[in-house]
Amino acid sequence: MNRRIFSIVTLLAFTALCACSGDPAERRDEFLRSGREYVEQKQYEEALIQFRNALQVAPDFVPTHLEMARLYKKMGQHANAASQFNRVIGLDNTNLEAKLEMSRYYLISGSHNSEAYLQARELAEEVLEQDPGNLQARILLGNASAGLNEMEASIEEMRSVLAQDPGNLAASINLGVFQFKSRDSEAAEKIFLQTIEQHPDSPEAQRAAGHFYMISKDFAKAEPYFRKAFELAPQDQINLFSLVRLFLITDQLDRVEGLFLKAIEASPDPLEPRLGLANFYLANDRRQDGARTLEAIIAEHPDHTPARIRLAEIHLDDGRREEARQIVDALLAESDNAEAHYLQGRLLVGEGDAEAAMGKFDRAIQLKKELIPAYLHKASLHLGRGEVQLAQTAVNEVLNFNRNHAQARAALAKILAISGQAQDAVRQANAVLSVQPGNLDALTARAEGLMAQERFNDAEKDFSRLIRLQPGNPFFHHRLGTVEALRDRNASALAHFLKALEIDPDQVDVMNDVITLEMKGQNYSAAMRWADKFAKDSSRQDVVHTFRGRIHLVQGNVAQAEAALEKAIEANPNYSQAYAQLARLRFLHGGPAEAVEEVDRWIARSPRSVGAHLMRAAYLEESQQPEEAMGEYRKVLELDPENPAAANNLAWLYCLSDKNIEEALSLASAARQKDPANPEYADTLGWIHYKMQNYILAVDLLLFAVNNSDNPEAEKYYRLGMAYYRSGNRMLAGQTLRRAIELNDSFPGADEARAVLKELG
Repeated sequence: MNRRIFSIVTLLAFTALCACSGDPAERRDEFLRSGREYVEQKQYEEALIQFRNALQVAPDFVPTHLEMARLYKKMGQHANAASQFNRVIGLDNTNLEAKLEMSRYYLISGSHNSEAYLQARELAEEVLEQDPGNLQARILLGNASAGLNEMEASIEEMRSVLAQDPGNLAASINLGVFQFKSRDSEAAEKIFLQTIEQHPDSPEAQRAAGHFYMISKDFAKAEPYFRKAFELAPQDQINLFSLVRLFLITDQLDRVEGLFLKAIEASPDPLEPRLGLANFYLANDRRQDGARTLEAIIAEHPDHTPARIRLAEIHLDDGRREEARQIVDALLAESDNAEAHYLQGRLLVGEGDAEAAMGKFDRAIQLKKELIPAYLHKASLHLGRGEVQLAQTAVNEVLNFNRNHAQARAALAKILAISGQAQDAVRQANAVLSVQPGNLDALTARAEGLMAQERFNDAEKDFSRLIRLQPGNPFFHHRLGTVEALRDRNASALAHFLKALEIDPDQVDVMNDVITLEMKGQNYSAAMRWADKFAKDSSRQDVVHTFRGRIHLVQGNVAQAEAALEKAIEANPNYSQAYAQLARLRFLHGGPAEAVEEVDRWIARSPRSVGAHLMRAAYLEESQQPEEAMGEYRKVLELDPENPAAANNLAWLYCLSDKNIEEALSLASAARQKDPANPEYADTLGWIHYKMQNYILAVDLLLFAVNNSDNPEAEKYYRLGMAYYRSGNRMLAGQTLRRAIELNDSFPGADEARAVLKELG
């Protein structure tokens, strides 16, 4: 045991032993007195132990809970502080301090939950009932009213405070803010300037005026006030970062570094400005400077967790995985740290273990619900596995925290592009770019959307701009190559692909596109040569073996394809693509039953893989096992309740079996709502309406399915024709059913189609 900790534990145990005899009230008070002394000496952990000892003697003693609440607040553990203040109110409903503190906590959480403003107001009103002259409560009441958009009431409360205390700084600033929110900028400006006249040496007054002018976009007027606030209190981080933000908004990057250096020099504890300087360097592509600054912080403060986490992120971003791993392993050895779990998840993604990575992201979120990067990486991982709806769910969680979160909105734009909603993707990306013109995710999403709309010239411009912004990012070279491939400029496409692989030889998607480019031209020997080259250059041998299996399979070399895919699984037992390819091989050359066996091997390795369960359900359908397929689709919906493919396919099986028709309608409606442009989902929903004798609705949906399918099969025309027939449109029924027979005269339902045609004459 650490000597210091041992001595503390021994001392406190000795204290407890000495206090274990005598009157319980005396023992309680002795623990309480000892805890207060530790607080004065800033020995907070020791103080907590003594307060807990006091609570063991007297669990409901209000002064002890109050001391713990104050201490937790001092330590920045606000959730624990709020819990203790709430406990005080429960034990003593007349305690004004606890009610005021809880009102403040409710105000803070009101930005995420408007109900909290009501709770803040209720507590402030209770304080005023007990103490009508309490100005703190009146200020809190005004803030709660403002949170509920009751601006007249909030302004009146501030005026009431100022009538009793004309020099009240908080009320003056709040009144200016509330006037501005009421769209009376002239009155707000007057109040802010009057406040500065009254409090010329107040950083808060100067800063409030600066914020007013900055929000009004009068940046020239804002700067002197922010500068004055910084000069008055350079050690106060809020003054530093307010001025930094102004410089960033006005694109005065050259002034930011000097400001941080000045703050570091002026501050008695320069840790925060040094961290800010590191983040500034990193945000402006000065990664080496950022890393060096963090390393210097860690050299002086070896246990500083935020700096270590940030440095691990840099190592990960720069491909220095072992350096990142050492930091992450050390952090997790010390504590169950949310950020460390998140970073370990990123390491696992790089190793191809998506299942374990997802578990780490989930653990990080469990520990720290607001850890936004974990949600965004979950979304990225879901997208990589083709789980678009789960990706969107993860992004929506971020947007629930902050509806304007630029990276989340950009990620949503990417999801929209991937899911085929190109127009919405471009619109969403443009909204982000209007605020952050250099947002890489938004630029990427817009480029993807433009490419999907076949606006190749515009897409090329965006991807070229992205390459200029980040020449070392292989993804942008890859996507520019994809644009060229879609234009059938294969030589140019290949050049961009190879540039991406030069930067990072482990880019799986790029290797895949090189192979696909050759196979499209049936250049199988060339494709195999590329696979051999990738085997030498890349660490992803699992991927290379999968490519070889794919090339062999296309050429009909089944045994060689099987051997290559087995090698892929041997190289990486978690590589889902190898299992999927091997299952397809079994299906093509052994039938659906063998394919199901192969997918079972995949599921045994990754029991929560949505893709594996979807594939198993599809093969069960092919092997004429509808009940088992239904069970598998239900399993998918347990794992991913919003999965439209599973919902649609389960609805279709219910419809075909004429069972659970109401549930089928609900499932099919949900699937189409998720992807309204999908003709298959419209076809399913249309046929369910047909079965329910809603023929007019059925016609609309089934016509959409036919018109929006690239090559609609006979069955789609048959279903549309039957809907026309039942709705009384005999002419269109005859035309459509004849088209179905022309395409295929032996499809299921062909006999019924001929019988109807015979009746129609």
